[in-house]
Amino acid sequence: MAKPSKPVNLFTDGSYLGDTGIGGWAFHIPELKAKKAGVAEGVSSSYFELLSVLKGLEYLRTECPDRQVNLLCDCETLLRKWFRVIRGKRSGTLKNGVTYPESLKPLLEELNEVMPEDILLNHADSGQNKEHLVCHKLAGDAIKKQALKEYPQLALKWKQISPARYSAMLFRRQRLLDEISKLNQGIQSYENWMNELKVKK
Repeated sequence: MAKPSKPVNLFTDGSYLGDTGIGGWAFHIPELKAKKAGVAEGVSSSYFELLSVLKGLEYLRTECPDRQVNLLCDCETLLRKWFRVIRGKRSGTLKNGVTYPESLKPLLEELNEVMPEDILLNHADSGQNKEHLVCHKLAGDAIKKQALKEYPQLALKWKQISPARYSAMLFRRQRLLDEISKLNQGIQSYENWMNELKVKK
């Protein structure tokens, strides 16, 4: 059976509380009016970005398995890397010596089980996309509301970070993400220009 022509948009975002070992994940699917978030133990910001994708894909696998997925996030460079590795493992074309890092291995193995072969991957960030901003806030709120209840050891660390400092940290993070996005766009434009020159030759 052919999949419906219009992909379903899946927005994801993860947030990590530095050296606490705890972070938040969130996904938002506007077409299905689905918003979910939570907290977990992890090892890095990459861990929680991947966890948010896993949670979203698991949800879609149950709710609308016949729809193509258009994944929108602010870490598409990271995801493209691991999606290539997953596809390489599936097809048996992975280069020798390329393996999953131990810290991400369980997550990547689970992603291998749920990642559609025809998944689309595009950039979105909370500074320019209101739907991703919803997701960004969900992940942050999950940490602030759930983490302190589920992980009491965070209380002392959290008190050491004032609301003003936390807001400043989020602002600096977003500025960096915006700059990375602009750099990626510039690189893509340059590569397109070079490809056009090759075709003309």
